[in-house]
Amino acid sequence: MLEESGLIAADNYVSEEFIISEIFYNEVLYLPLNQLKLKESASMQTVIEESKKLIPKLKTEEEQKVITKQVEYLEKMMEQNKDLKDVTISHMSWQDHNNDGKPDHPYGGMQAAVFTKGEVVNVVFRGTPDESWIDNAEIEIGTSDYSKCYVDQYGNTYNYLSPMLIEGLEYVDKLLKENGDKWADKILTAGGHSKGDALAVLVTFVKKDAFDICFGINGPAFSPEIRKEIINNIGIEKFIEIQKKIRKLNESNDYVSPFGDISIYAPENIRWCTGFYNPKSILSAHYVGPLYNIETGKLAEFTDGPGPVWLFIRSIYLKIEQLPPAMRKPACYGIMSILQFIVNRKLPVGKDIIFYESLLENIDISLADIEGVLVNTMLEKEGMDFLDHLSKVGVLPRIFSHRKKDGTLEANVITKFIVTHISICRSLLSPVNRLKVRLRQRNTDILMALSSAPIYKTGKATISYSEVDGLITKLDFYIEEVERRYIKPATDAQDTLSAIAGAGSSKSSLNTVIQNYKNIKTGLETYKDLLNQYKVCCEETEDRFIKNLQGTATA
Repeated sequence: MLEESGLIAADNYVSEEFIISEIFYNEVLYLPLNQLKLKESASMQTVIEESKKLIPKLKTEEEQKVITKQVEYLEKMMEQNKDLKDVTISHMSWQDHNNDGKPDHPYGGMQAAVFTKGEVVNVVFRGTPDESWIDNAEIEIGTSDYSKCYVDQYGNTYNYLSPMLIEGLEYVDKLLKENGDKWADKILTAGGHSKGDALAVLVTFVKKDAFDICFGINGPAFSPEIRKEIINNIGIEKFIEIQKKIRKLNESNDYVSPFGDISIYAPENIRWCTGFYNPKSILSAHYVGPLYNIETGKLAEFTDGPGPVWLFIRSIYLKIEQLPPAMRKPACYGIMSILQFIVNRKLPVGKDIIFYESLLENIDISLADIEGVLVNTMLEKEGMDFLDHLSKVGVLPRIFSHRKKDGTLEANVITKFIVTHISICRSLLSPVNRLKVRLRQRNTDILMALSSAPIYKTGKATISYSEVDGLITKLDFYIEEVERRYIKPATDAQDTLSAIAGAGSSKSSLNTVIQNYKNIKTGLETYKDLLNQYKVCCEETEDRFIKNLQGTATA
């Protein structure tokens, strides 16, 4: 059936019609679908109409402009590709299908839906929502300390998957359980853009024979640990068989697809293209929209291979990948923290306040790691080619305008530029600033302890010494943790760097890290002393109060 479907081209890649459909589905998923009144198996025309009704209700003028442009894009695609009008959307992950009053999956996290066109059933995963950038780090880390274990239908365990990867598998588990028989005679495909691409590839491997085609756009691969685990679970022969089902399309200067162990893909099934976007807008290279020109109805043209932006990011990633998972973790979290907290300004979905605080308290170490990798990569061929590309498109920072006779840059110029921008990120995510927030919260805790605590001793004073003692104990714990978990490892790393030539910038960054944590420790110790002094003062005041009541106070 697959051979007769027209989905596979003569060169064994997917057809243009299939690519256009996948671009369309992914673009639909970037609409604010959770705000639309969509019933199961809603038509694309209904999606468009409901989106138009929503636009005036959006909070900001900028949001209205973005969604208006997006709707116009989709309408144009439907005009140029008539078969898209017959597509329906169903099994929307953000809806409540089990009638428990809650979405099956939080809208800020994993999102997916089923697009049906004739005999083809397309399971499509959305790219990274604003609340899920931290999860992207966990795809690449290769450790098992952030997620539960996933067990497939064959009893195989997966220990290195991010929480959202597991959610995607659970979503497909439910789909196949409820619709497996109904879809038996259909062509079942998996697809997605960006993070959705990674999800589609994962479910294709783990579900073995469930999917006929997988098509991903500009998505990252996984950590080497995940790839090895897949091979161990399904076997190398099955791995190679499924590889043949997976096709990849990357914009040549995309900055997301360079991440991960790309040996998970068969090289002959990867295509590169040049999208329709302003080259000055490097971010636009990653978007799905520029892969289709709505003015001409043409797809982006294939090109020979990756461009300078892709190769530069790839070089950065390979340095991170070579690290063991425990050392890979700070760099991955650092990169995604910048996107999570500075760019998107959202808390990560599915994370509690303890994770949030721990992440931000470790941000200085993460940024120091990123700083070292960036400086080294900038000085390599990939870095110079990247800067040449920026120069050609007219966005090269002025600091790089003066070069040596051989065309390369002085190391101190690159270091200065990177350190400056890392410092900006550090100031925005400073653990010292986070400490102030924490201490303000602790202040609130103390006020509550002093104002609403149980009656103690006299029946008159409302001071809970047990609550205050508990806060002092917590501060002791925090002080010890800062010394043991942060100051000592950073000091040890500094000693190691002292013996490595050319590690001056990294050592300097660590000095800042160590000092920041020492400041935190000093702040905690000062606060503990103040609490102790306040406790003693209250005890003395209460003691005098009791003696006055008893008429035994002395002058």
